Amino acid sequence: MVDVLTRAKKQTKFADIKSRKFPYFPIKVTLDEKDLNILEILKQNARTPFTEIAKHLKLSESTIRKRVYALEEKGIIKKYTIEIDPKLINFEVVAEIKLDVEAERVHEILDKLEPHPDIRNLKIVTGDHLIRFEFWAKNSAYLSSFISNWLGKIEGIKKIVPEIVLQQLKGN
Repeated sequence: MVDVLTRAKKQTKFADIKSRKFPYFPIKVTLDEKDLNILEILKQNARTPFTEIAKHLKLSESTIRKRVYALEEKGIIKKYTIEIDPKLINFEVVAEIKLDVEAERVHEILDKLEPHPDIRNLKIVTGDHLIRFEFWAKNSAYLSSFISNWLGKIEGIKKIVPEIVLQQLKGN
């Protein structure tokens, strides 16, 4: 049985980042009003049937289908996902964890963090902390153990800044 919270396929590919020649400038795509409306509807509910989108936007179902497939082909729609309430599946603690790391070891550290099943939304960011992620824990003891016994032992991490999420007001 596949654990729904672990990814069967790697969605984030840090190897892609490593292989890019910088500066990296993605190709910009211009979207019309119809595409933007389709994206807005799918953002609210990725399971909205094409027929319902078509009815709402007063377009044919085949037009919606073609446009959605084109958005997927261009990489604008990367994946369809769900939003989970961690507390309802017994994750009592959600933490945002920020890491100060040695710049030359950032990819090595990302390679260690990426497969961990309780790490979500792993990102490289600008600002005070180079790496940031969300961590779901069954309880505060597990979070504490993760920080001191696992994360704290990864070479190249200079500082760990955990913040416990008190209330999630808006999704990703």
